[in-house]
Amino acid sequence: MEFNRISITKNEQRNNFPVRFLFCVKTFLSQIKKAQLLIINKVVSLKQAAQDSGIPYHTLRNFVNKPENMKNAAWIRIHRLANVYDQIIKSL
Repeated sequence: MEFNRISITKNEQRNNFPVRFLFCVKTFLSQIKKAQLLIINKVVSLKQAAQDSGIPYHTLRNFVNKPENMKNAAWIRIHRLANVYDQIIKSL
């Protein structure tokens, strides 16, 4: 059986695969929430978030204007924003 170019054995289908897949989905969704908290609630300024994450200011501004676009954003951008959020929380 093929799923997104990854071959899966029958044991993985029955046992491990759904758990691993759900873990990845949950992790991604929690990172989106962190990114949204950082950007939309303005935990830091957009300029500071852009500098810390390496994401262009204009892109972050688009996320503020249309938060639904974050769900279609590249995973690395969401991951970087979530990391910035984690660093800020650790420093508090």
